[in-house]
Amino acid sequence: MPFRKEKSAPNIIDKVSPGRELTRYISDIEGLFSRHSITQDADKKKWFIYYPGLTISEFWESLPEYADAQKTYVHFKDAIIAQYPDASASRKYERHDLERVIGKYAREIDNLADLGAFYREFFPKAKHLVTEKRLSTHETGNMFSKGF
Repeated sequence: MPFRKEKSAPNIIDKVSPGRELTRYISDIEGLFSRHSITQDADKKKWFIYYPGLTISEFWESLPEYADAQKTYVHFKDAIIAQYPDASASRKYERHDLERVIGKYAREIDNLADLGAFYREFFPKAKHLVTEKRLSTHETGNMFSKGF
């Protein structure tokens, strides 16, 4: 397994909202488990908390499923996921995420590059909310126009 700061080490960059990156982190760490033949639950738990920063790592280690030998790695992973509502695929983005993007770009779009940056940030969030039936395409269109 790679050391913490190696380029190949899995990482959670977003310290404020780590749940959004949690599914990617889990995919990366489980890929490493396979590559390095990590099969024991205790070893998987140990390596799972090894890579994130100290605050996140200590929080995960404090969960009862970490120390309880009767609880499998899957129990531990599920307990972690339960702590992050934004880790749920259906809750990936909220309306306020779109509003934050609009606020960031409002009256700041002066050229096509700015418009492209706004669109690239706005579109994935809007598409998700429409797909999850939490906003209509009409609402997202109205919200998009507020960015100008």
